[in-house]
Amino acid sequence: MPEPIPVQTSRWDRLVALVFVAVLATPGLALIAGVRPAELENRAEGALPAIDAPALAEPSTYQAIDDYVTRNLPARDVAVSAYATLDYTLLHGSTDPDVVLGRDDWLFFIGELMPTCEVSAPEIIRALDAVAVQAEAASVEFRFAIAPDKHAVYPDRLRPDLPIPEPCTDAARDEVRAAMAARPEIAVDMWTAVMAQRDVSEEPVYFSQDSHWTPTGAMPAIAALVESLAPGVWDPGEITIDGTTRFPMELARLMGKPRDAIVPRYVVRPSVEVQETVLPTPVDLGNARDIEVYTTSGSDGVVPGTTLVIYDSFLNINKRRVTPWFEHTVWVHAGDMRDFPEIADHLPPLDTIVLVRVERGAYDTDVEALLRSILQPDR
Repeated sequence: MPEPIPVQTSRWDRLVALVFVAVLATPGLALIAGVRPAELENRAEGALPAIDAPALAEPSTYQAIDDYVTRNLPARDVAVSAYATLDYTLLHGSTDPDVVLGRDDWLFFIGELMPTCEVSAPEIIRALDAVAVQAEAASVEFRFAIAPDKHAVYPDRLRPDLPIPEPCTDAARDEVRAAMAARPEIAVDMWTAVMAQRDVSEEPVYFSQDSHWTPTGAMPAIAALVESLAPGVWDPGEITIDGTTRFPMELARLMGKPRDAIVPRYVVRPSVEVQETVLPTPVDLGNARDIEVYTTSGSDGVVPGTTLVIYDSFLNINKRRVTPWFEHTVWVHAGDMRDFPEIADHLPPLDTIVLVRVERGAYDTDVEALLRSILQPDR
């Protein structure tokens, strides 16, 4: 049998092999040394499971270990970013099922394109009428508003080949808008305000790679709300622009390609003072860190009294643009108000209730049930 021919390797071959082994070994060595990567994805951190004899017999143990190692490998953020660049830039795909690619560099949240309408348009209208009666009986002003979904304002930014049916929110929009327009004493039309701003503004009124409105889009909606409660209080002269600010866009982050938007920095009513406190309650909130309370002083031009603001993320990112127009506001997240109706027992006497939901969230909200513990505490 002939002798095997020895394989000749060059110094270059050996160097490449050495580098390859080093690349494979580096994440594990760094992990042992205690190095941890920055989180890119919008997920909770996983914990390393306990390792004992019973656990070793469970397949879930090995899945948990695999997940922990995968999520905590150093340079994982680099790998995620590289994968996102390949998929998004070259293959025109999305690395996250919650993110839908639009035209140009626009991204959309799947939740607004494929929403779940637990509450129908007639049910929303019926609930608003019932709450109006209850609020009047309790001597409380009530306002309901819907922040438009991004695709409703920029339908031209969607790709025409998306394989999805018409969103149920789109099908119900005309009926709900007409009903709200017929009830100006309790409903605030934010669609008209936002779209009018879209048509005249050089700045986009929604972020290209985030699901929310920009400050430029939010300002006219806030104005419509304030004017509905206290006509003449809103004064554009009390709003200036001082340079720009950065906003981290959440859809870009979910894609593994974090990106900040540069937007105008609005300064709202600098002559007034807004003090922040926290309303103490024994409730362990699930959606917000605290129930925040804001008190404005230095101007008579405010919505008077105490206003309960039931909000979601659309108003949450605009608190400093909302609070200077109100004398006293108590902010409760809509999810916490729904999950913990006992919050009502800890609220101060109210003069006004404001409920603002993003469009997709409005069809997942039973308005009458949400406010029952406040307006009908004996039921």
